[in-house]
Amino acid sequence: MAPGPTNFSMFSRLIKSLLLEHNRVSLPGIGSFVAENQSSELLENGRIINPPARVVTFSVKESWNDEWLERAYAAELEKSLLEIEDGEGLTQEQLEEKKRHTSKLFLEQSKREISQFTALVMSQLQNEGVFQFPEFGNLRVVGKREEIVFEKAPECDLSPQGFGLSPLSIKPLPSASRLTESPLPQIETQRQPNRQIEEVVIRQKEVQIDRKRERVPNRDKPVRSFKWVYICLGIILLIIALFVLTYIFKDDLMPLLKKILYSAEDRPYVDILLL
Repeated sequence: MAPGPTNFSMFSRLIKSLLLEHNRVSLPGIGSFVAENQSSELLENGRIINPPARVVTFSVKESWNDEWLERAYAAELEKSLLEIEDGEGLTQEQLEEKKRHTSKLFLEQSKREISQFTALVMSQLQNEGVFQFPEFGNLRVVGKREEIVFEKAPECDLSPQGFGLSPLSIKPLPSASRLTESPLPQIETQRQPNRQIEEVVIRQKEVQIDRKRERVPNRDKPVRSFKWVYICLGIILLIIALFVLTYIFKDDLMPLLKKILYSAEDRPYVDILLL
């Protein structure tokens, strides 16, 4: 059975809802609708603001079938059949069992009807050059190469993030509304000479302070450096004096050193070694 006008409206509705969730929905044997999110942008040197949008194009190169449309249409057929059979006295379990057995049949029926639908679309494009999807847009054949393009209908909104906003134009302010003269610059020009005088006075004071610093010798650094020199020389002289005294009075200091360094048992052996 060839699809009638009711099926056309349903196909349009299904394609729109699928493009909100997927970036691609195919028409078997013809091509695919391709959706892409586009952020807000400025046009005409920033005078027009385009809100965020979801742009839809049609590509004949995207020829492989993703079966999104077939599965969605099969779900619609199954839903309508179950609604009809609700009055036949079937229980919920019987309906679910029948649903499992007939899902494949619905998908096959969906593929047959969509194949008839796409054949009709292709025939109308070849004969009339345009096919209209209700409340969605038109497929049109353009150019010498007879390319198929998609023209979205004005009432079709595929951009929930755009909140239905339309392009906003920004008008620049007229030049006559700008302030020609401001009292603040005049006040600044009056105070400018006084500021220059203050800056000159400050610079002169800084120069005088620098000159005074140059005249006063810095005596702290030499005193500190010589202090460490004296300490080092004192330590060296003390060590030399200890060595000299030890050498001069070694005979007198030897018994004391033996008592300090050696025990009573080791002293006889030390005397023998020193001899």
